[in-house]
Amino acid sequence: MEYGYSQVDKENKKWFCSDITAKSLLEICMDSGSLRGLNPFTMEFDYPLSVISGKNGSGKSTLLALACCAYHNTKVGYIPSDRNKNYYTFSDFFIQTADEMKVEGLSIYYKSLNTWRNPKTKKISEGPGYQRRYKKKGGKWNKYEKRAARNVVFLGIQRIVPPSERKTEKTYSGKFKSTTFPEETKNKILEIASAILGRRYTSLDIRTVDRRRLFVVDRRTKHYSGFNMGAGENAIFSLLIEMFAAGRNSLIVVDEIELGLHEEAQKRLIEELKKLCKDLHCQIICSTHSGIIMDSVPPEGRFFIESLDNKTEIYKGISTGFAMNRLSGGARKELLIYTEDEVGKAVIDGCLPQDLRERVSVIPIGSDQAVLKQLSSAYRERDKKCVAFLDGDKRCLREQAKRQVKKHLELRTELDFEEWIEQRLCYLPGEVWPEKFLLELAITEIVTELKSMWRVCDESKVIEFLECALTAGKHKEFYELSQKLSQDVNVLRLDIIRGLCNARSDVFKDVSECILKVLGA
Repeated sequence: MEYGYSQVDKENKKWFCSDITAKSLLEICMDSGSLRGLNPFTMEFDYPLSVISGKNGSGKSTLLALACCAYHNTKVGYIPSDRNKNYYTFSDFFIQTADEMKVEGLSIYYKSLNTWRNPKTKKISEGPGYQRRYKKKGGKWNKYEKRAARNVVFLGIQRIVPPSERKTEKTYSGKFKSTTFPEETKNKILEIASAILGRRYTSLDIRTVDRRRLFVVDRRTKHYSGFNMGAGENAIFSLLIEMFAAGRNSLIVVDEIELGLHEEAQKRLIEELKKLCKDLHCQIICSTHSGIIMDSVPPEGRFFIESLDNKTEIYKGISTGFAMNRLSGGARKELLIYTEDEVGKAVIDGCLPQDLRERVSVIPIGSDQAVLKQLSSAYRERDKKCVAFLDGDKRCLREQAKRQVKKHLELRTELDFEEWIEQRLCYLPGEVWPEKFLLELAITEIVTELKSMWRVCDESKVIEFLECALTAGKHKEFYELSQKLSQDVNVLRLDIIRGLCNARSDVFKDVSECILKVLGA
């Protein structure tokens, strides 16, 4: 399903790359060395809420740790509840026994928005800038205090463990004392927690002892503390309290954000976090294995990470279907078909006969570059059972696309590469993007059929709707058509595709032939 951008999404994209005071983390680049199986990579952020998915051991937790180490802090900066320092260092996350390989020979660049002073000219400038962290063999990390200052909070999986299961909290159970916390902020936390968990909380008391935190709430006739909360409740209150305590412009890093939450609560959580990103201009980076979480975030905020054969690949803007298919491992059909988006998937699904449809799985990835990167990964794994269909307007860039796949492979290809890529790099019908191709062909071929299917008064009205949709802008055509006809966009799209397949089967013949060729390879 296509992601529908809300006004909150649009506002978040706008401030994230322009508000200097937010100090947004824009990029992490490890250009040399290896860390827990994570090899050189570049990861760019352009939306304040980022979710990272990947198989166990792919490097998600390592990435989160690297994000935490991007910043330092001032003396008055916020100290997270379970820490004694208001900043993180690599030693907080990367600990080795005496017989393990040491972390060394690393070079990591961070790009962030900030106010920078040129050490030579002493001039101050504002905008994106790079800072380098490195550790030579046998040496130490370069000076942490040189990092940009920002409040950073890391929330690991320990947050979902109820206090009743933590030995130290049980020991202190009678010693927790109420602490001051702005009443307005507590009310806001109660409102958000109620919306996420679907139950109304009426009061919140935050208690502490020796940097340990306990919360006590009222809900209807119930009065209870974190000792008697479920894992999901503890996780939500921990996250919200830390976010508001860290304050505006902070960076919040969360490991496996969906833990302890049912699917409806996961979706509500992301919606509330997007609002908080807008209101507080904070940045959230988290890992997940949940399709619900990924579905709730704009494509710009979705990442999938794979580490294989001493190489790390990070896919940005991917579809949830792509990520879930990769996570499911062997649960796949005879052939995987990659498309740029849901429109490409609809064209494939709509034009294939049933006997062929049941043998394949069509996965929209998110962009042409993500498709090409996935092709390079498939070649590296010697995976023959895949094929990619790019939009028709990319057909003229075929040679450039092949070079891009080679570039992803770092030019390490065998003699079979040309034959392999020739079979697997295919295109949807037409010389323009699919929405434009389908609507223009519909005007000349199936107006009568559409008039009947859509129950429109006359054919001229159908033509008017189709022509109006064509003026909506690239990739917005079907949405405009759905608004005009007051019908579901997916239904209208499938009506047109099936109608054209019946009227002009010759136009879609190449799609089936490409697929059959790869199935027979």
